[in-house]
Amino acid sequence: MELFIHPSLREAIACEKAVIGTPIGGIRNALTDCENGRLVRTSAASELANAINELLANETLRRKLGGAVCQTIMNKFTQQTELDGNLVLYRRPGLKMQTLSFHVNFFEYTKEVYYPSITGDK
Repeated sequence: MELFIHPSLREAIACEKAVIGTPIGGIRNALTDCENGRLVRTSAASELANAINELLANETLRRKLGGAVCQTIMNKFTQQTELDGNLVLYRRPGLKMQTLSFHVNFFEYTKEVYYPSITGDK
């Protein structure tokens, strides 16, 4: 396979494949158009078709973008930064602590997390 297009980009990034995404959710934080992938507007079929054709026709660009997105993810989205970002959401008054195991960026680790208390106990 020379190109991967899918809403979940983890597998393609891990294989250093060029990716095409839309600037929504976490994708906009991971991809920079023409630097480490291609971004197309949502519901812009012609932009998507053009990006697909461009990458299929240019092996050098595919390899460059695939390697660049892998490096971006490894540098920007480490286990610790992902965990810290998620824990900010859970460290609020009225939440109870629990120890859970996580899978983030293909790694497994255990961390104390906070969750809403069903019984109201703190």
